[in-house]
Amino acid sequence: MNDNNHGFITRILHCRPLLYFGSLSFYFFMIHQLTIRIMFKHFPASDSTVVFCLQSIVIFLVALTASIVLRHICLTLNRTMQTKLLRI
Repeated sequence: MNDNNHGFITRILHCRPLLYFGSLSFYFFMIHQLTIRIMFKHFPASDSTVVFCLQSIVIFLVALTASIVLRHICLTLNRTMQTKLLRI
């Protein structure tokens, strides 16, 4: 990409950290509802505000970790499939 042909905002939106977090947010969106349902099934919600806040933090961290792992798996599979298809 030639930086002279694009504006300031385009260059910012194409920086690697933003691309990574954009991709990660998609996987987080895809997995967070499943994570919430599984966690509350195994750890029912509490009436205590402190316990509920701690559960919410744990759910967020589990969903974030699962999103990072899922993103890595999908990108690895994508690269593997592209390599195999290019050999054909």
